[in-house]
Amino acid sequence: MKYWILLFLCFKMADLRCQERDYQAYKRQLDSFFISHKMIKDGASWQDVHTHLAKQAQNSKNQLFYRINPELAAVSASVQYRKRFPKEISLDTASVDALLALLLDTLRIPEDYSIDRSLMGDYGLLLSYEKSGYTSKILEEIVRRGKPALPTLMKHLDNDAATRTIIDTGDSNQEMPYAVRIRDYVVCLIERISYCDFMGYAVHNIFSDQSQKEQQKTKQSINNWWAKNEHSSTKNGIIWHLKYQNFTTRMCQNLAALGEKELAVKYLKEQYNKYRNPTLNPCFPMGSELTIARVLEKEYNIEVALKDCANNLLEYRCYDNRDKVSYVIEFDSTGTYYATLAAVVETEPYTTEEGHKDLWKQIFYHIVEKDKKEALPILLQLMKRTEYVFARNSGMSAHQWVQQYPESQKNDFRVCDFALLKWIDLSTKYKYPKDNEVVEFIQQLGPIDYSDEPSRDSQIIRILEKFDKK
Repeated sequence: MKYWILLFLCFKMADLRCQERDYQAYKRQLDSFFISHKMIKDGASWQDVHTHLAKQAQNSKNQLFYRINPELAAVSASVQYRKRFPKEISLDTASVDALLALLLDTLRIPEDYSIDRSLMGDYGLLLSYEKSGYTSKILEEIVRRGKPALPTLMKHLDNDAATRTIIDTGDSNQEMPYAVRIRDYVVCLIERISYCDFMGYAVHNIFSDQSQKEQQKTKQSINNWWAKNEHSSTKNGIIWHLKYQNFTTRMCQNLAALGEKELAVKYLKEQYNKYRNPTLNPCFPMGSELTIARVLEKEYNIEVALKDCANNLLEYRCYDNRDKVSYVIEFDSTGTYYATLAAVVETEPYTTEEGHKDLWKQIFYHIVEKDKKEALPILLQLMKRTEYVFARNSGMSAHQWVQQYPESQKNDFRVCDFALLKWIDLSTKYKYPKDNEVVEFIQQLGPIDYSDEPSRDSQIIRILEKFDKK
């Protein structure tokens, strides 16, 4: 028996040594892969970068072959594309093709990977970085050329040449550097010049990060738009794209920025109501409709969704109602629909519907942000909940509560304890109920002993009993 145990341990140790060697080999390959991007950042010639990557690709044991091969092809494209143009290129007189080639010579390092695709920004997507940098001057010149530049840009939708803009992909296993391609810039420039959103609500904001199917869809959308709107105005080009290809709130905002606010509101409202059908869509409004509603509320002070959300909140079979909770709390400035939220806290834990998603926890999370007297009935219902907020797998978040009541975590607060503190603060501020009796009653309780649960419970029970008598 000892012999077999010893043999097993020997095999295990050998396996661990192999794993360590494999890891160290992978680490060396990873470092070498990073070196190629450091060379790009440091201004090494594209030919030198190509030579370095080619050596790595020749190693058949390289675990990063799946990443090196595409990068090698992109760098090779950069070498060939740059050779087509002279070393010195004038911004004012250069062709659009030559201006794109300048992107291979200039260095831009985004501050982070938080990409802004707002088309009314400086340039949207990657183009919003480094306003005063030389790269921005190149992009500004292409945008200044306007619509006449679009046919040339469209020819580069498949241009895989790597630029010197290096970003992190945010890979879940390892943040991997990525050299942004010419085609990524081209899609940004086409969107910026046309004020149209061809990628839509893409999962990936970088064109090259899309799947082949998604890329083909984006390119087809651009080609279709150009075929119909080559001679159209910017406004009509946006309207055609909204009607026949791809609706996004960003394009409506672009219309408003062009002075067509009423038209923007019209299309936003039409899209919001498009799926309003109690039979086919009983959970209306859902994610996309709420996105539109938020734009209407924030940008144009037009409220369209509060009543719809409130009417739907008690339908616990709907899986997306958490968004409705946050919407009501955020935008119900008068507290008109807070009674619905109080009813959710009171009834949801006892519902038999399978679709409910602990909406009362969502209400608990957000209600601390609001100092409205209409929130008091919600807090009174929360005072009946005795779940421990900081318990493992409680499914509750309380960091906003902790910011207001920092001693809570140390005292292992429950929902009712948090709600009691907030109720005391608000009832004192708004003198709720109409007379001052309950407020004075709370003040007579004296200091709350948070270490003594029975004491806390008795205070909450006495408050609730007093409130029930009103």
